[in-house]
Amino acid sequence: MRALFWNIRGFGHDGRRRQLVEYIRDEHIDIIAIQETMRMDLCLPELDSLSSHLFAWHWLPSSGNNGHSGGILLGVKDATFEVGGMDRGEFFVSMEIFERALNFKWEVIIVYGPADHSRSPTYLAELQQKISASPLPVVMGGDFNLIRSPDEKNNDRVNRPRMQMFNDCIMELGLRELERTGAWFTWTNRQANPTQSVLGRVLVSPEWELRCPLASVQAIARIGSDHVPLLLC
Repeated sequence: MRALFWNIRGFGHDGRRRQLVEYIRDEHIDIIAIQETMRMDLCLPELDSLSSHLFAWHWLPSSGNNGHSGGILLGVKDATFEVGGMDRGEFFVSMEIFERALNFKWEVIIVYGPADHSRSPTYLAELQQKISASPLPVVMGGDFNLIRSPDEKNNDRVNRPRMQMFNDCIMELGLRELERTGAWFTWTNRQANPTQSVLGRVLVSPEWELRCPLASVQAIARIGSDHVPLLLC
């Protein structure tokens, strides 16, 4: 199973959509997890054109600024998974999926956290409620828009209470972040003297990791978007 988590910064951008098609094809992607689509609506013919394989789709429309921010897209390959329940909130989209090769049912949750940190407590509370209510092993990934430690930012402009709030949430839910290879920072503002941070990550429950102990996360080449795509294998 191979999952791609990427803040695409605009699904309607032709260059980034072509790059997404290449990622899906070249990396043999089974789960497509896209954040910041900046789209109020998506149509099935457009989504089906991303791959020669059939995918089941679920999405959260963008909000605010006439659809110029936010939005989440989740797709899972029909040949790899059977899809059960679907859910979405203000900050996530999820699917319950049965992975045929492993005879294993679990839930994948795609997150796009708010850039407005005054909303971070509401956002984390929603994630806590979602995961606490899930009866299945969980994988949660995406752009969390929060850092966990000072070394996840290349300058000293960090908010320690906010970091603690994020880490407390992860600990209370019993999740573990999968170690990442490749680029350390997952976001840059692409300025001459850039700010860089770790905003993208993948968290898993102990039950999921027990079934997939060799799971790994790789940061792959970033072109166009200011966010690094993450590949979960």
